[in-house]
Amino acid sequence: MLLSNCSKKTLFISFGLAKGFAFIAPIMLASFVSDKVYGTLEFYLSLSVLGGMIIGLGVPGAIPIQIVRNKEPRINALALWLLIIVAILIFFVGVIFTVFDIPISSYILILALIFLTFTQQICSPLIKSQTYSAASPWMDNLALNVLVLSMFLGMIFIDVAYISDFEIPILCFLSVTIFFIVVAIKRWCFFISFLEFFRVYKKTISIGFPILLNGIVMLLVFNSTRIYLGMGYEASDVANYSFVFRVLGAGVVVYQLFFILFFKEVYSSGNNMISRYCNALIPVVVFVIHCLFLAFYFGRYWIPKAIDVEMIFELFPIVAIQITIWILSGIMEARINSLGRSKESIKFMLVIVVLFCLFLAGFYQWLDVLGLCLSLAVLSVLALIAQVNIVNFNQSEKVSLTIPVGCLLTFLIYF
Repeated sequence: MLLSNCSKKTLFISFGLAKGFAFIAPIMLASFVSDKVYGTLEFYLSLSVLGGMIIGLGVPGAIPIQIVRNKEPRINALALWLLIIVAILIFFVGVIFTVFDIPISSYILILALIFLTFTQQICSPLIKSQTYSAASPWMDNLALNVLVLSMFLGMIFIDVAYISDFEIPILCFLSVTIFFIVVAIKRWCFFISFLEFFRVYKKTISIGFPILLNGIVMLLVFNSTRIYLGMGYEASDVANYSFVFRVLGAGVVVYQLFFILFFKEVYSSGNNMISRYCNALIPVVVFVIHCLFLAFYFGRYWIPKAIDVEMIFELFPIVAIQITIWILSGIMEARINSLGRSKESIKFMLVIVVLFCLFLAGFYQWLDVLGLCLSLAVLSVLALIAQVNIVNFNQSEKVSLTIPVGCLLTFLIYF
């Protein structure tokens, strides 16, 4: 076991504290920094997710399969050595950038975020696949948690007015990096020969690489709006979208609790059980999102001054649809990985992404923020339809999403 099992009471308390912090802290942060700083931080976080996935080469996606299905006993040692190797590589890349004075804005912060995101992607499935641990909820948002804590420390000790004023946050990131390596060496059994490491690593990559490609495509389809906005729009636009995304993230918390409790079951259940999970989960998620809209609509004094109130209420139904479909997609993706159909999924998703890129190439200059977000929402609907067809192909049991689709339609009242 990686970590000892904890009681359900301890797990729920830890989950509540972790998700409460992840929900409230970014909103508080938006109240204390400018829209430019907040938008840039959210853009960097989104980039770090993509960077962590690329560095991982599919290992995070293969960890549950290696533990639950293949019973691989050396996966903990593999994960530890990957963390150490990546930490060393990122450190030397940072040194090279510094020595040669490479003009990349806030590159140390981006590198630190990539490492923390990679650590999060490795450790989260590692913990969930082996035990119920109070550490699991905190690990799900490791990069966000450390970034927000670092920024609050930065505001105490320095004037965080520009994106380059990150001396204190950067020191905190480096401290957390060292802490994780020390804890890993102290707690985990990591003695493994080079040949064993290479063999397990090669096998894990062979399993996880199709999952990686599928995950990158899924990221570009379902959860990359902040990247698209950060690359072609103002930082304030990223800030407005990110604020709505963080507020409605409480709906994602419901999904994350479900995934922590039923992680192994999702990987091993049939399509009928997947339908039951979706039919039970999505109405709760949609209800929570509606409550959040009402809370902020009638309590606008909660909204930070740097955020455009009119814009966020226009974004609300679009982001609500995106988040709900993202949750459904996460369940479908887990089922696709369990069925070993990641390659088929990649083919369909790549076609959808290529068509969308062609659409953007032709109409990008005429799309405002709402137009881009709405286009991405339509893209996510098409991708979810493709996922459901892949899951149902050649299966006697079919996944049915009638109830979730009905719940999604309730968001149309806000247009």
